[in-house]
Order: sequence, then C-alpha cells, then structure tokens
Amino acid sequence: MINNLKEGKCKVILIGDDSKLSNKEIFDNYKEKCIDLEITIDSRLEVVLQIVKEKCPQINTKLLPCALLNGIKNLRQLNKILSAFNYFHEELHFKEKLVENPDCKDFLVYVFEVIVEKIDNVCTISSELLEFKHLFIKIIEEIIKDYFNNATYLISNRMREVFNSELDNYQLYIYRTNFIQILSNLIQTNVFNENDKEKINEILQYIADKNKIDDFIDLSKIGIVDFFALTYIFDLHNNQVVMEIKKKYIRKFYGNFSHVELLLKMEQNKNDDLLEEFNKMVEHFDNHSNEYF
Repeated sequence: MINNLKEGKCKVILIGDDSKLSNKEIFDNYKEKCIDLEITIDSRLEVVLQIVKEKCPQINTKLLPCALLNGIKNLRQLNKILSAFNYFHEELHFKEKLVENPDCKDFLVYVFEVIVEKIDNVCTISSELLEFKHLFIKIIEEIIKDYFNNATYLISNRMREVFNSELDNYQLYIYRTNFIQILSNLIQTNVFNENDKEKINEILQYIADKNKIDDFIDLSKIGIVDFFALTYIFDLHNNQVVMEIKKKYIRKFYGNFSHVELLLKMEQNKNDDLLEEFNKMVEHFDNHSNEYF
C-alpha cells in the first residue's frame, strides 16, 4: 500500500510500535524496500518535552513534573495539561516568583503536579512528603478545581492572596516538618546526632533572617515542653533565636500559669530573662482581670 501511494507521488509517514508486531521479520523485509528514513524514539518524555517547549516556551523546564509527564499517553490530555500550565504560570506569575525566590521551585512544581494528577487521575504524593504537602493541597486543589469546572475562569483576589501567603511560607513549612522529624527521631531512638544539631541551627537561622518567629509559633505543632526539651538536648538554651521563641511560647501559653511556671523552674530551663517574661505576663493578666471586674 505504501509503495502504491509513493508511486502516486504521496509522502507517507508510518507511526507505530514495531515491537508489538506479530511477525516482525516480514515487516522488516518490506520496510527495507519502501521506507526511506527511519526515526527511532526511545523516550516518550523526550517527545512530550519537545511539545511542551513548543507550546509553553515561557515555562522554565525546571518547573515541569517530568516523572508525571512521562506517563501521559494521550495527546488530547497533554494539550489540556499544557493549557492549564500556561494559565497558572501567567496568572500566578511563576516566572517572577522564581526569580524573587529560587527556593520556591518545588512548590511551583507541585502546582503543576496537581494539574497533571487532576487530568490524568494519578497520585504520586510520597508518604514522607504527605504531611507538609497537605499544608498547601487544599488551596491549590480548590483553585485548580475551579479552573476545570468553569468554561471561563478568573482567580479571585482572595485566592491569589492565600496562594502568595502559602508560597511565602513554603520554606518555613519545610523546616517545620524537618524540626518535627528530628524531634520524633530523638524521642524514638534517644540518640543525639550532630547533623541534626546543624539542621536545627539552620532552621533557627532562617527563622531569624526572615523574621518568622511569630509564624513558626503559629504554624508549629511542637508543644512548649517539646521545644524546651529539644533545645536543652542540643545545648541551644543560650541561642538568641531560641530565647525569643521561648518568650513567644510563654506569651502564648501564659494563661496556664502553673504549667508554664513548673516548666521554667526545672533545673535545665532556669533562666532569669524567661522568668521575668513570665512574671510580666502574669502581672499583665492580673491587671487586665482587675480592670474587667
């Protein structure tokens, strides 16, 4: 058939997976006679990335969830995915955000992952990342769901603000998860690790540099006792950032006077500055209560 078409001055492109032919030997014999050029494509991802490059030239390839794109087998699905990529990349200013903060790359990749999962019905969230990814998943999925459920869709200002807030706190969320993991390992194994101490110092430095003490206290699921114990074990009770965080804990939990007072009177936690902070809070509470009554 191909020979007949060629004799009629037609140009023929034959596309297929020859590994699935029932009799490849016969095919190979005829192929030599009528096929002038053969191109072998070993990687579907290579083809997909070429399509992405042509249809989404403005998107940094570092943001592409290649592992997921490699599984796309339907061109119509891929076109839907790329259309969504372009929309979110432009509307949420991914390019500018990546320039402002290169550390947010994984967060932006995750947005694209959710888009692919939404269209291709796959799930790739690994168990070790599940805890921190669920911090963002609600707002991201809500935005993406609205996009797919509406023929014409504009991201509301409220959604943009929430998304930007989540993006701003992304690295803090990561560090928070690391902090909890270190604490959990220490409780389970009772083994002191110098590498963990370096990681804790890195987290504390980030909190100080980015002025994130209030956010750390608000976001953290680490209790006041756990935090005091962890900083004691790693010999960080004289660290300035640790002191500020402890004071913030005291201001947050001062309503439970006996609990906090007992904690501050423990030998390993004794510190005049912290006790003074606690007494200030108690005095403030007493004055406020007297004014109320």
